[in-house]
Amino acid sequence: MRLNTSVPVMIVTGPVGAGKTSVGAAISELLDSAGTVHAMIDIDGLNRFYPRPHDDPFATELATRNLAAIWPNFDAA
Repeated sequence: MRLNTSVPVMIVTGPVGAGKTSVGAAISELLDSAGTVHAMIDIDGLNRFYPRPHDDPFATELATRNLAAIWPNFDAA
């Protein structure tokens, strides 16, 4: 695992149903076509559990912990 390195990040945001996942997938395909090493992570896949806490209705805390847990695997790849 690399430590103390920076990684460029692109965040696609918007309201529910706006097409963030579709835009992310399209960007990922363009980067792949260009031969650019990258990872596309859909945060919605990291926060799906129910019932969600009343103080965190979007399960942001869990999604953040899950991202931290899987990032070393992406970094190593």
